[in-house]
Amino acid sequence: MGLLLSHKRTRITIYPDMVTFSQPGQQVCEPGKRGAVEVMSKASRMRLLKLMHQITYTSVTMVTLTYPAEYPRDGRKVKAQLKEFRRRFEKKFGKLRALWRLEFQKRGAPHFHILYFDCGFIPVGEISSIWYLIVKSGDPNHLKNGVDLKRVHEGSDRAIIMHYVSKYIAKAQKEVENDEISGIGRWWGYWNVNIETPFTVDVAHGIAGIIASKLISNRRDGVPWEPSNRDCFTLFGSSMGTGEYCEYVFSVIDSLGAKAST
Repeated sequence: MGLLLSHKRTRITIYPDMVTFSQPGQQVCEPGKRGAVEVMSKASRMRLLKLMHQITYTSVTMVTLTYPAEYPRDGRKVKAQLKEFRRRFEKKFGKLRALWRLEFQKRGAPHFHILYFDCGFIPVGEISSIWYLIVKSGDPNHLKNGVDLKRVHEGSDRAIIMHYVSKYIAKAQKEVENDEISGIGRWWGYWNVNIETPFTVDVAHGIAGIIASKLISNRRDGVPWEPSNRDCFTLFGSSMGTGEYCEYVFSVIDSLGAKAST
């Protein structure tokens, strides 16, 4: 692959649907430094994608919060309303694992996409009322249409989850379409998500190259890797949320006589 040649040993870090290759003692690949938050940058998008590949779940409830015709022009107020929505939601339904993503509609209004992992039934009418009361729009149409909810279960519908993630959650947005909104802050975040300690194994760089080549050759949906530099890069699986890719990586490592450990 032209990588992994400058060090005698390579550390392989294995997550449920992602594996990184790096030099032992080196910080696992980071796609750029964080600066002032103005746009959904490529580096921020990559961090979000990585987070999605590091967790497991069996179902996703997808919630979208939208604003009525009138919406706040102050990004701090927008985030305060999201914070209040979380507080009221968790008071009623519990502290569920979730990812949220800020986006702007063509009309310039902000809206939020939220993924709730492995939660029970959530009545859309109740969360519509919560959001309606927070926004204080006084618009019956907003009460009826301000919240969209979709529930995706495990199995054949998993492709829908991945499509949603790539289309709505982690897609790049180059610029804010309404420059009247200031103080946007972060474009995405997570609630109550704890990443389990990944498995690691140190192998000779030649063995690591063979493992990486096998993982790449078994992917059918395009280039599955994100290079950070010559000695640190990431390979993504295609079974997001299941942990199946992790098991496959173990089998490849075991076939070459290496052993993974926590």
